[in-house]
Amino acid sequence: MTASLVRPVAGADIGAIAQIFQTQLRKSAEPASAALADYLDQLFVSGPFADPSLPSLVYQRDDGTVAGFLGVTAQPFVLDDKPITAAVCGALMVDGHERDPLAGARLLKAFLAGGQDVSLSETAGDATLTMWRQLQGGVLTRHSLDWVRVIRPGGFAIETMARRVGALRALAPVAGLVDRRMTRGGSERGLRWAALADDFRIAGGLAVEPVSLADFAAQIRRFTDSFPIQRHWSDSALQQVLADLQHKSDYGALRICVVRARGGATLGCFIYYHRPGATARVLDVLASPERAGIVLDCLLRDAADQGAVAVRGRTTPATFDALLERRCLMFRHSASVVAARDPVLVERLKRGDAAFNGLVGERWSRLVGDAFA
Repeated sequence: MTASLVRPVAGADIGAIAQIFQTQLRKSAEPASAALADYLDQLFVSGPFADPSLPSLVYQRDDGTVAGFLGVTAQPFVLDDKPITAAVCGALMVDGHERDPLAGARLLKAFLAGGQDVSLSETAGDATLTMWRQLQGGVLTRHSLDWVRVIRPGGFAIETMARRVGALRALAPVAGLVDRRMTRGGSERGLRWAALADDFRIAGGLAVEPVSLADFAAQIRRFTDSFPIQRHWSDSALQQVLADLQHKSDYGALRICVVRARGGATLGCFIYYHRPGATARVLDVLASPERAGIVLDCLLRDAADQGAVAVRGRTTPATFDALLERRCLMFRHSASVVAARDPVLVERLKRGDAAFNGLVGERWSRLVGDAFA
């Protein structure tokens, strides 16, 4: 019998990893689907985000069984024409933590000791955050808050409570009466703490236009190229992101819109998922700090028109101040974190010199929001 160890993932490990994902992260006793196993292989072993020099890692017990996993995707950047090797980690999970209490720490320590210039994650929970800090990592504070803007308070209350007691959905007609009263006309620019008034309108001359995935690809490149530290996209990596965006069955229908000025100039773009009577889930808002408020106004109006009861997303340095001005509730669900040997690079990432969260990070993948049915 050999000692337990942390090693690079192999294709033969995927079946065990899929089952750990199913039980530990999806909290399901059902067998993992073949679709989930195929996707894990494609994302972490054989696809464009898999780099053998920056491998995903497994924790193998002394009996040879795979009991833990840390997924790694290679997402390179460029600064002043010099490449920056970036590794984004996620899906840190251990089966039987009580038996192997240090397995997660061993996986994370091995990851941070890799050959990348910078290590990142946008889904660090409390336990991971504690370990990350102990290993000299830092937090991207303005990337680490979820935000919620309530549109229809009655509908939002019913949706929230019905997650625990499904029968409460029968009160939806009553919630509709409350919402019609609370959103009727009113305050300056239609902004209220607990509702979005029905007279809330975007600035004159702006146009909100749905765009195709192909057009959105150009917007992604344009936006990420606008930062001092630029995301370096291969065609295959960008195509995988676009493919994954179409498979988030837990969140609803995909909607991507561009915001244009009167003369046709592009001011920004947003992408979210929605279904009537539910909270719209924003994946990303592509806008400079100067235009973030305009683009967010367009997002809120558009989501309201699609029947959303609230809008939820993740902060970035570019949108942070505009979100505060729009009376959004903010809280930490998970943290975006960074570690690098160069402290200057860490500080630049903390102040927002590179796009991170959403389309650059982890939440674009099917692992966040798809049922793999």
